[in-house]
Amino acid sequence: MEIRAYLSYSRIKPPFTYWRSTHGHEVDFLIGVKTAVEVKASSRVVPGDFKGFKALAEEGMFADFLLMSQNPTATRQGNVQAVRFDK
Repeated sequence: MEIRAYLSYSRIKPPFTYWRSTHGHEVDFLIGVKTAVEVKASSRVVPGDFKGFKALAEEGMFADFLLMSQNPTATRQGNVQAVRFDK
């Protein structure tokens, strides 16, 4: 919600949306035509956090996948980069 609020006040208007598959998999943010972002409030990244990315990757449209969470260390699982953000 914070990102949406910021973008509504920003002069920069990138193509910005979310994605949901017909099977209910979701990715929080699609930025432009290249980057997919998922945000988790959890302190640990678990395999289930990557389901939306996996489903989206099957469509072959996005190249960059970024999972943001409170996980203490940055990790990579396949083509997904998981990074920490601070509240």
